[in-house]
Amino acid sequence: MRRRQWIVAALVPTAVGLQAIYPFWGKRVSIHVFDKSTRAWKQVQTAKLTEHGGGGYMWTSGKFRPRVPTNVQMRADSGIVQT
Repeated sequence: MRRRQWIVAALVPTAVGLQAIYPFWGKRVSIHVFDKSTRAWKQVQTAKLTEHGGGGYMWTSGKFRPRVPTNVQMRADSGIVQT
């Protein structure tokens, strides 16, 4: 059985971060935008996680330049699973 790993994602206009039990340094995160006309999430770009820190849980983050219009709903998806 495969399930998603416990991850807390934070997305701000210029950076994305993941907090989890294990570091995800060097991994890629997909940035999605919600399309109101089709009511679906569309992938617009990816961001690489380049910084990490720790203490209890690991925090991994990366900066990116969003190529989306202003005032749109965005989310980050890591696609990382555990067995």
